[in-house]
This record gives sequence, C-alpha cells and structure tokens, in this order.
Amino acid sequence: MGFQSFQLSPKLVAELYPKQLVLNGETEPMVAAAQEAAPFEGRNLKRIAFLVRTPGKPAAAETDLLQKLLAACHLQTNDIALFNLAESDDSRLDMNVLLEKLKFKKVILFGVEPDFIRLPFSIPLYTLQRYNTSEFLRVDALTEFISESTESKQLKKRLWANLKEMFAL
Repeated sequence: MGFQSFQLSPKLVAELYPKQLVLNGETEPMVAAAQEAAPFEGRNLKRIAFLVRTPGKPAAAETDLLQKLLAACHLQTNDIALFNLAESDDSRLDMNVLLEKLKFKKVILFGVEPDFIRLPFSIPLYTLQRYNTSEFLRVDALTEFISESTESKQLKKRLWANLKEMFAL
C-alpha cells in the first residue's frame, strides 16, 4: 500500500483539524468563523443546529433530555452545533450569517422565536419549514418537555413525530 492510497476516515480528519474542514480541496474555516458570530458547543459535523434559551448553564434534566434526543436521532454531541441564546448579544445574532458560515441542513429552535434570530419568516410550532437549503423546526422550550405531566407527554409525542420526519427515522 503506497502513501498515495492512504485514506483517513472523516472522523479522524475532524479530530485532527477541529478548526478547519477540508471538502473537495476547498478549505472552510467553519467552526472558527462561526464562533465569532455566536459561540456554540459541539463541532457541527453533520451541519445541524440546536438553538435553546436557557439562562446560565442548562440544568441536568435539560442536558439529559438533549442527550436522549441526540441518541434517538442517531446523533452525537459533535454532530451538532448547540447554541444557548439566553445570554446572547442580540446585535451579533443573525441566522442568515450562521447559515452562510456553517451551512446548516437542519435547525431546531427550542423556545426561540424566529424574529429573535432575524429570520425573515415565521414558523408555526411543530411544523417543518424549508428556507433556502435548510430545514427548520420550532418547538417549545426544553423546560416544557421535562415534567411527567400529560401535557408534557403530548409535547414529547409531537416533537418525536417531527424528529422522525426531519431525520427520516
């Protein structure tokens, strides 16, 4: 096996080059450029954004819920970009800039209104909405899914139905 035929897995490339992604010979400083626009957790490996509004650090129940959602959708933390917009500087937050820099395929808004991120359209709750090359879903805030009330269970069912459609599960 010669050096020219040696191939690295996409996962290994992402670990070796966390601030740059090389696709078809073109270099995009995706993560670094996007972090300037709005800080996020994760590495956006699958170009999926989760936007939440949780003051301070998310509670254990909210983090647990996010982990369960990721697992149910066959995703890991590094597959997404998780933005907490509760303490965001509104003057820096423009979804169109984030879409341009990070090229999201899917965006889920947990308790985030479209106008807060300067989207030029509204999104009804629990409705998939296409915009350019991205698919958006707006749902209730994470806290609404945590209790074991009948209402919370109904919201979880609605969310799961949308996630199955969005991720072809």
